[in-house]
Amino acid sequence: MKHARSAIDVEVRRDGPMAVCSVSDDGPGVSEHEMESLFKEFYQSGAKKKGVGLGLPTVKKIVELHHGSIRVVSSENGGFTMEFSWPLTLAQRDEAESFKHGAIDA
Repeated sequence: MKHARSAIDVEVRRDGPMAVCSVSDDGPGVSEHEMESLFKEFYQSGAKKKGVGLGLPTVKKIVELHHGSIRVVSSENGGFTMEFSWPLTLAQRDEAESFKHGAIDA
């Protein structure tokens, strides 16, 4: 929220055995160089440095503990999207692992 200019969009969808959530904003975006550091503990992006830099690393750990994955899509021209996914159910965890590795056709 602190980097958005005027809009934040949240989308949740199903992709095979995975639940996928995307959160996008219309903020300034992040450089490719910065994207490499976003999940490092104590790293803070941008000039407005509030907090301690543990939010995204913590989110990543939680998503991965649920057998999911997280990725960032951004442009220096503006806009930022964080997308994370995890299995719909614990029973689908093995199917979801195969799906992530391209072994299942959706």
